[in-house]
Amino acid sequence: MCNPLMVGFAKNLSRGRKSICRCCASNSGRGWGVLVLVWLCHPGHLLAAGDGVWETRALLAAQRETTLSSRMMGRVDKLVVKEGDAIRQGQVLASMDCAIHEARQAKAEAELQAARFKLEVQRRLEKLQSGSALDVGLAGAEVQKYAAELAEMRATVGMCVIQAPFDGRVTAVKAGLHQSVAQGVPLYEILDDTSLEVRLIVPSKWLTWLREGTPFTVRLDETGADYPAKVVRIGAKIDPASQSLSVMGAIVGKRDGLIAGMSGTAQFAAPSAGSPGS
Repeated sequence: MCNPLMVGFAKNLSRGRKSICRCCASNSGRGWGVLVLVWLCHPGHLLAAGDGVWETRALLAAQRETTLSSRMMGRVDKLVVKEGDAIRQGQVLASMDCAIHEARQAKAEAELQAARFKLEVQRRLEKLQSGSALDVGLAGAEVQKYAAELAEMRATVGMCVIQAPFDGRVTAVKAGLHQSVAQGVPLYEILDDTSLEVRLIVPSKWLTWLREGTPFTVRLDETGADYPAKVVRIGAKIDPASQSLSVMGAIVGKRDGLIAGMSGTAQFAAPSAGSPGS
């Protein structure tokens, strides 16, 4: 009896190639134009062995994506970018109301300036034999104390600004302008769309011939075009229940218009009859 590994779809492909689990081929009488759920009945059935091509579903995904959260409690003062906007590394994306922290920073700067002046006076008094080494040491320690407090306040003020950690695009805006948020509340979701990877789930039996650098072709549903690709990483663990593992690939060359989340079919040249695992 078939057990679902994942919910996928198989479509009627050009040249009449059948993309369906072979032990469920009895459903073929309904016509290949109908979308069919892909089931995994046996490792190695998540493929199409027709016209010398083996196939599995493919997904374009960003190698880097993250959620940018508030680093402090406060009111959102500015939201610079919107969903779908392109961003550059280091670009300011949002800022918090930082008036109180900026005032505390100014206070710390004044205290440090006063402590340095006091230290200079104590050093002059010591030279005139009107002060002691203890007074100089205490004044010096006070300078270090206020310098540390100023560094802390500068770091706090720095947390008022949210910057992009890498080039990419905004996928979601999670907070509203003038909203009061707690520390750690999500503000943006972003991803790096400059280097998309192709993610596959393949039968573990493919390891007999699949290697890093193995070429394949990706046919994307959204564009209807074919893109040359190659395997760049192979998952470190086989799922024992489905006897499958993850494989990551990269599309060869720069391709404009590709977006994370696009999906399609990865097509591998079937190994020859004399090769291992064929």
